[in-house]
Amino acid sequence: LRQGVLAMASAHGNRTRVIISHHDFGKTPPFETLRDIFHRCMESGASVAKIVTLARSPEDNLTVLSLIPYARDIRRDIIAFCMGEEGRESRIIAPLIGSHLSFASLKEGLASAPGQLTVEEMEDVLNLAGHGVYRKGRLSVPPDAKIFVILGNPVKQSLSPLMHDAALSEMKIAGKYLPFCMKDIV
Repeated sequence: LRQGVLAMASAHGNRTRVIISHHDFGKTPPFETLRDIFHRCMESGASVAKIVTLARSPEDNLTVLSLIPYARDIRRDIIAFCMGEEGRESRIIAPLIGSHLSFASLKEGLASAPGQLTVEEMEDVLNLAGHGVYRKGRLSVPPDAKIFVILGNPVKQSLSPLMHDAALSEMKIAGKYLPFCMKDIV
């Protein structure tokens, strides 16, 4: 099947880029293992390699995200991030450091993988980071805005972002208050 897809793309002038992916739904292997998987994807004819693992710790995000500069240094395209609640941050950071793309669900409850953000959440974060591409400026927060965060577990239900965003707006302070779930803050 893979060879057929690659042959069809080639027959049409490679206008369609073929993504060959690897998913590890149980863990994040060491960087060396992920690097070998990346090379196998590329050697099999991929235009873009996609490597997604399950993050069990914040450090797993760093392991997977380190594939992006590695691929960029050898002028290859990669999609790399982690799934799961521990991997949410990698989905945001990946496109900021050069991942070919990231994935988001259309709305809450429609995620195709655990830890996937909604399109609106992704747009909000990318706009705050000055990298919004879909509704640029929608948040009307200047690039030099102050960013405040609440770290905890759980934080999804926290009303703090709503209250603090309202207070920042009332006080005419350019800023945004964001929740980040962290299991171990030390």
